[in-house]
Order: sequence, then C-alpha cells, then structure tokens
Amino acid sequence: MSRSEPALSADVEPAALTARIQAALNDARRLQAVHDSRLLDSPPEAVFDSLTALAASLLGVPAAFVSVMAADRDFYKSQHGFCGELAETRELSGRTFCHHTLLRDAPLVIDDTLLDPVFAAVPTVRTLGVRAYAGVPLRRQGRVIGSLCAIDMKPRFWGANEVEILVQLAASLQRELDLREALERTRVLAREREELVATVAHDLRAPLQVLSMGVQMIGRAGAGEEPPRRTLERMRHSLDAMQRLADELVSAARTGGAASLRLERLCAAQLARDAVLMMQPIAERRGHDLSVGTLEVMAVQVDYGRMLRVLTNLIGNAVKYCPEGSRIRVEVAGSPGRTAGDAAALHIDVSDNGPGIDPAHRARLFERGWQGGEGQCREDGAGLGLAIVRDIVEAHGGRVDLLDAPGRGTCVRVRLPVRGG
Repeated sequence: MSRSEPALSADVEPAALTARIQAALNDARRLQAVHDSRLLDSPPEAVFDSLTALAASLLGVPAAFVSVMAADRDFYKSQHGFCGELAETRELSGRTFCHHTLLRDAPLVIDDTLLDPVFAAVPTVRTLGVRAYAGVPLRRQGRVIGSLCAIDMKPRFWGANEVEILVQLAASLQRELDLREALERTRVLAREREELVATVAHDLRAPLQVLSMGVQMIGRAGAGEEPPRRTLERMRHSLDAMQRLADELVSAARTGGAASLRLERLCAAQLARDAVLMMQPIAERRGHDLSVGTLEVMAVQVDYGRMLRVLTNLIGNAVKYCPEGSRIRVEVAGSPGRTAGDAAALHIDVSDNGPGIDPAHRARLFERGWQGGEGQCREDGAGLGLAIVRDIVEAHGGRVDLLDAPGRGTCVRVRLPVRGG
C-alpha cells in the first residue's frame, strides 16, 4: 500500500505533481473508458450502494463512496454517509483525494491529511473536515476511471486488515465492471452480426430478382424476347454476387467481425457495365431506360463484389423511386494520373431524371434504418441501401456525395482513390 509519506517526494514539486494529475485526468483513452462505462451521471444502483454501506459498516467510518472521475469533476456513483448538497448533487469539482489514485496501482492510504502539504491543500479537508482517506482504484479498459473510498473526520491509522477489506470490496466492484464490459462487447458483436445478416438479406434481393427473371426469360427464349447468352451472363453476375455475400457472412461468423476487403485491380468502366447489365432486367420491368453513359477507361483497385453491391444499390434506388419512363445513367470519369490508363482519382455517377430528393431528408439519407415518407409508405425496404453504400465506399478510402436539384433528378457520386499495384 502507499501511505501519505511518499505523496510528495524530494524531487517532485507540487506544480509537477499537478501537471501529472491533470494529464491523467484528461487522457483521451481514460475519458473514453469513463464514457463507455456509462456510470457518469447514472442513477444509484443497489450493487454499488450495498458495497459502500458495507464498507462504512466494516471499517467504522462515517462515509464511503464510489467516485467516477471526469475531466472536470468527480461524480459519485454511490455514497453512504454524505449529507446536504453533496448528497443531492452527487458531484464535486476541484482537486480531490481520488485524483491521486490515478497515479498509483496500489491503494492510496492517508492516516492524517494535515501531515502532508499536498493533501492538506485538498479542498475537502476544509469543506468536509476530511482527516483520513483510503481509496482503491477502479478500472475499465485498463484505465483508472474511479475509486472505492472511505473517509474519516479524525486521524486514524488504517490497519492492514482494514485496507484489505477495502481492497476486497473494490475487487467485487471491479468484477461488476468487468462483467458489464464483457456484456457490452457481447451486445456489440451480436448487433454487428445482426446488421451483417440484414445487409446480406438486403443485398440478395436484386440478384435473386435477376435470377428469377432469368429463369422466366430462358423459358420464353423460343419466342425471341431475349438472347439466352445475355440472360445467362446476367444470371452469372447474380450468382457471383450471391456467392460473395455468402462468403462475407461465413467469414464474419468465423472471425466475429466484418470480412476484410478482397482488393483487385480492374477497369472501373467494366465494373459499371457489369452493374448495368445485372440490373437492366429489373429496370426494364419498371419501364426505365437504364444504360451506361460516358465511361473513361481507368484502372481502380477495389473489392469487385462489394463495389458491384454499391452500384446495384444505387441503381436499385433510382429504379424504385423514379416514375415510370425515367432515364438512369451510370458514368465513369476522373483526372489523368502519372501513367497512361491510370488516374489520380475517379468517380462513378449514378444519375436519373426523377423528382430529386427533398432537401429536408438529406441530413438523414445515409442513416442506417432511416426511410423517408415515400419509402415508409411503400413498405418494401429497410432503409439500408445508402448506409451500405457509404460503409463500403468509406472502407475503400472513398466517399459518397449527393448531387441533386429537386425536380431535376438525382446524382449520387462515388469517389474512389486510385492506387497502384
């Protein structure tokens, strides 16, 4: 244990000690751990209150408490023995004894606060009359976020048994914090897997539609409605997309996280053609004119399957929300790079001449699960398409921009960096 004597060593001035404490208080990773604990400004809980009451009883002290240290204040998650305004507000600003636990792994034990000028200057010595203090650090994510403390209003020698009692009670609280952290990680993983399943289910709709229509077209091929070769090519793209989605789901299930990108160098114009080829049957069924426009020949390094999902999602949105007879174009352009056939950057535009997007909806357009009024009325989507697009593009180091004017159509621009190799 660390008693009051070493609090201020001969080679550490008070200003230096203050700087160390402030640096610890303001440490970004520590503050994130405090935030993630969800203890700050939370209501009282029996598991904490029972332990502070037990600490006060076993140690025979007038007050015991659990502090949570923010950058600018201490919040008392639990307290036993406080009264007046402190009991109501459950927080205190300024220097506290708990701040000194940030610099220690062992419990901080002070027999008499007035024997050390550093501790004697702590405001609660004057405002509350604190003369003895013992505190054990509490951690989350390996960072001290607070402490379990006991105080007395008269000097006292904290015996080894008393310190051990406080240590064991703090260990119980630490187990509670560790359990909560583990449960939160489990919830996050479960939520991520649910989102992945929802994403895969969403993105399977287009290739399944293409396959279904392809089977019907093959059955009618004798009537000359469409060459079987082109139909089979579309079905091949759809089957490939479904296989990649299935691979992603299996990979995520094995690793507990999203599958990594499978980058390959390919022609962005061909990617655009493949997306249009795959989605044309769906567009034609809705009475739309879907085609490629200007396609500059540029190489890009991307995950083909995921970028195909980006473009088919964007095309699918245009098909869904544009009135019958609308024109939908996919184009590729960019600025020349250092070598022939390459580019410093490129963009792929999916544009239409539909009604455009209500400016009031722009702020939430890429929010996962959000749908505008028309989407809610249609009841044929989950509000995932643009969120999926944004996530995939950003994973490639790119960005998605919305270029539109209500009444004159919409253009969604996918900007991608062009890497060598």
